[in-house]
Amino acid sequence: MKDTMIKLHRNRLFTLLVWLIIVFIAIISAPNITDALQSYSQPSYGANSQPAKANQLRQQWGYQLGGTTSVNIVYQNSTGKITNSQQAKIDKTINQLKQHKSYYSIKKIVTPSTNVAGKNQMLSKDGSTQMVSLDLNAKGNTLRVLTNELISQVKVHGLKSYVTSPEIIRDVNNQKNSQVTQLVLIALFIVSMLIVGIYFRSVFAPLISFITLFSAFVTSYSVSLHLSRLFNLPYSQYVPLEIGIATLTIGTIWNIYIYRKFRSVLALQREGGYATTQTIAALRFPITVVGGALAIIFFACGFVNYDQIQSLWTLGITYLVLILATITLNAVFTAALGESLFWPSNAPLTAMKSHFWSRATEFSLWQPLASFLVVLYITLPFIYFYHNSLNFSPMTNLTQTNQAVKGAQLLQAHFSAGKATPITIYLKNDKPLDNEKYLQHIDALTSKLQHTQGVSAVYSLTQPGGMPIEKYYVSSQLQSIGLNAKQATGQLSQASSGIQNSDSNLNLSALKQQVKDMSKLVKKSNQIISDSSNLASQVSQAAANSGVAGRQSASRRVRAYQAKINELNQSLQAVSSDLVN
Repeated sequence: MKDTMIKLHRNRLFTLLVWLIIVFIAIISAPNITDALQSYSQPSYGANSQPAKANQLRQQWGYQLGGTTSVNIVYQNSTGKITNSQQAKIDKTINQLKQHKSYYSIKKIVTPSTNVAGKNQMLSKDGSTQMVSLDLNAKGNTLRVLTNELISQVKVHGLKSYVTSPEIIRDVNNQKNSQVTQLVLIALFIVSMLIVGIYFRSVFAPLISFITLFSAFVTSYSVSLHLSRLFNLPYSQYVPLEIGIATLTIGTIWNIYIYRKFRSVLALQREGGYATTQTIAALRFPITVVGGALAIIFFACGFVNYDQIQSLWTLGITYLVLILATITLNAVFTAALGESLFWPSNAPLTAMKSHFWSRATEFSLWQPLASFLVVLYITLPFIYFYHNSLNFSPMTNLTQTNQAVKGAQLLQAHFSAGKATPITIYLKNDKPLDNEKYLQHIDALTSKLQHTQGVSAVYSLTQPGGMPIEKYYVSSQLQSIGLNAKQATGQLSQASSGIQNSDSNLNLSALKQQVKDMSKLVKKSNQIISDSSNLASQVSQAAANSGVAGRQSASRRVRAYQAKINELNQSLQAVSSDLVN
């Protein structure tokens, strides 16, 4: 057994066997690029950051909404306002969804008819576009599966329907990125093989280079995914492409150097094993130094407090794996193939001399300052006139035919630019936010945000439709009490006039009716007093946040109303007592 292992080691078959096992495990254990981007490319935040805390509150939300995802169903009538018959079809479709809520993992459905106060945020001003909000709990299903099922279920004849949300658009964007990444990687592998094949005029050299670089890429990709999952390390949507580019650029250059050195050694020593040993011994140090330096640089990026840059730690893993692959795997095939590696061309390589670059180098050595000025003269116009408008929205990378993108753009066109991607502000307090004091703070915050530049609309508990509800405000209630008091005074004057005129033609039945009317007036007056007392406390609390003059004014108004109402109540009770007696 020992002799067999020594023989395998001498023939480098043991190295090949180890790499086969590593690549096989890497392929079967790592998910495909699309699933990897969906699972691992979400932005990572610190535990004390606002997004992380807000997400934690969202996960702990009551009413069975913890851990749910909001999805919008958008209906549009392209010819005009949604008609009554079309609205009836929409209601019928939504009712069918309600009957199958468990099947579609729906926890909550909000429509314009169930959210009357917030109807403005679900129905466009022109009446052609309507939105229905769903809260989904994916559980075992992915959001992609639920979205595809809902697309077919929510269709209404005569209307355009879309299922959209920021999460759906992000998922579609990840799918698009994975497709582009796979195409780019395939193209880069082909280009790498062509470069090696054309340079050495060989068939086997590019194949061996492909095997080496593919093994390094698959291993680096799998290791980085597993480390990200185990230690919660940052992982961006561009990591697979970055790993591929790093592997193919540096790996192709290293392979060319190894094959060139191997060919030059073969000119002196035709035995493949000896030539391989000499080649690896000569190039092991520079390859290790360059790869190690690059690995350290990219590992250092992990300390930068920005997740897109932190994710570059994966390139550190890539360069370490690439060092091992280029030194060990290439050695296996060069030792086995020898001169056959360069078949069908066995002619020695001749260095090509470029007259342009030779003269440019001579001129730079002769006049360094002049060379520097020439370079600036050539590059500065490109730098000055280059302008690129960056847009970080996922929708810029997606085609207009995607239904989620169409739905988002429809919301932006008929509601506001931020309707498709709203920002949610979470407020947490040790006590319930269900009394006048806290509701006043929420309303003040809502009004402040509405006047913030760049904010189109704000919806809150006190303003569900984006506008104040007047009947709930103190000033409106004071006016309502004043009007009721005036009405009661007028009715009292009419009753008094009727009593005075009843001396000449007193009628018992009429008198009883007047007693009943007076009793109703007394009850109404008592109700007004009760409302006034409640309002006084509200005014006092509201005035607490204003100046001294505001508090005195509010206090005088309340005391004046109460004095008039008390006087009115005493008069009503006295007249009612006289009538009864």
